[in-house]
Amino acid sequence: MTTVFRMSVPVTLEVPQQMAIPTQEVLAGEYDCGLCGERLTVADIGANIGAFSIWASARWPGSSITAYEPHPETFAMLQRNLAPFAGISTVNAAIYPSSDERISFFARYPGDGEAGVVGCSRDTFSQIPDKQSFDVPVIHPAKIPSTDVVKIDAEGSEAEILRHMDLSGTSLVLLEFQNDSNRAAIKQLLEPNFDLLLEEEFRWDPLLAYGYNESLAGDHYGHLFFASKTGCKLSYPKSDKRPRASWRFIASEIAHKLRGD
Repeated sequence: MTTVFRMSVPVTLEVPQQMAIPTQEVLAGEYDCGLCGERLTVADIGANIGAFSIWASARWPGSSITAYEPHPETFAMLQRNLAPFAGISTVNAAIYPSSDERISFFARYPGDGEAGVVGCSRDTFSQIPDKQSFDVPVIHPAKIPSTDVVKIDAEGSEAEILRHMDLSGTSLVLLEFQNDSNRAAIKQLLEPNFDLLLEEEFRWDPLLAYGYNESLAGDHYGHLFFASKTGCKLSYPKSDKRPRASWRFIASEIAHKLRGD
């Protein structure tokens, strides 16, 4: 019988103070659904400062990972953080179905974990100040090569990205959804060809006083994990036949979502 060990390894990263707890969550297994594999191809869409890419490189040894991050200063941190890790390449661009070469992007500070395309950010934040929005390079999702694993944390644009991606060779999709409408659209897109492994929700209500839209009252954000119904390249270790949420590190709702206060 296989024995599975899970351990913490110190990693030195350049991280904004506001993102310390979310970064710890990712490195501690926020995206772990128990599936193992090696030498995979991975797309990290919304890479921020690189925590998921680093975790994925350890979780799936020998993998080739592409980290996409549009914010220029965040991208600089991403490059510095990923420099010691082999097999990870970086692309300074947003992923969104746009025919333009650049798109308007919102961020409150470099390394902001809730930065996103302005059109989607308006659904989350009560205000989008002009000084916090700027144009960034954009790549249409249809131009991204198909990968074994797709992770998307794009603050509300996940469904639109998925709608235009080539998922024909994808085994595992790991997502954060921004609201219940976003969640429903994602599930409608993926459930014909993917099995839902994990659905985890958190309430927006405790956070509304921190600059989020009042329209989010009664709404949810959270995680959705999907595995391909056919030809999945990943598998559970022999000692664990199903995903277990206890493997995941889950902080409090406010600590998980609150950025920049």
